[in-house]
Amino acid sequence: MNNAELVWRLVELLLQKEKDLNQVALDQAKQNNKPNDHRQNEV
Repeated sequence: MNNAELVWRLVELLLQKEKDLNQVALDQAKQNNKPNDHRQNEV
């Protein structure tokens, strides 16, 4: 594996990790926006 391939592999891994983190954040936001969320009812 040459340097260019190694760099590209690292970039792909970082992008995948960022995508996964974004998905987790989206899922959490959806959970927080549910109308039947108890925390929202307490406000």
